Amino acid sequence: MRTLPGRGPHLAEVATEYGDQVLFLGINVRDSPDAARAFERSFDIPYDSVHPDDSARVLPRFGSALTTAAVPVTLVLDTRTRVASRVLGAADASTLRALLDEALAQGSAT
Repeated sequence: MRTLPGRGPHLAEVATEYGDQVLFLGINVRDSPDAARAFERSFDIPYDSVHPDDSARVLPRFGSALTTAAVPVTLVLDTRTRVASRVLGAADASTLRALLDEALAQGSAT
């Protein structure tokens, strides 16, 4: 299972908790590459991120589930990279945990 989290201070916390069970990937389409990296440093983000200069080749792979009009957005993908759940807007830690626990319980994790 992979998750593509929206922005927020809870991301690093949840990514650290679930890091041995899921893969996290940040996608930043609004900020400059330098601002995106500053965000990652500021919140000590423990996962890789795609920056605006890479987003043109990444965003189309998610179709309508991930658009620049709906930012931030959090996607939880199953092991086949299908969208298992989606949150529009900032996702707090309890929401992220609930989505991940549900996906893990359904056997979506790798």
